Amino acid sequence: MNTELNNVIQVEFGRRKMNSQAHSIAGYLLFALRIPDGRQLVYAIGHGDEKSNLEAVSAWVRERLADCGSLTREEWAIKLKRELEDTFIE
Repeated sequence: MNTELNNVIQVEFGRRKMNSQAHSIAGYLLFALRIPDGRQLVYAIGHGDEKSNLEAVSAWVRERLADCGSLTREEWAIKLKRELEDTFIE
């Protein structure tokens, strides 16, 4: 039982850490790309139930973090910024 509880705690800790990283990177992307407050990106890149551009970009980032492998936070942000720019430029 103790091992099972430890596993649940570790999974939850990992999920919260990933959400925190995604939120930080999303904030950087909104600033770097001068994306305004609002809901303009909710249907473009989110799932449709987000309440703001920040939530939509956070969801988009979370989906891509696994693809970033062992990159640093700064490298993730640069890679994701390019990908987000490419999404809207094309």
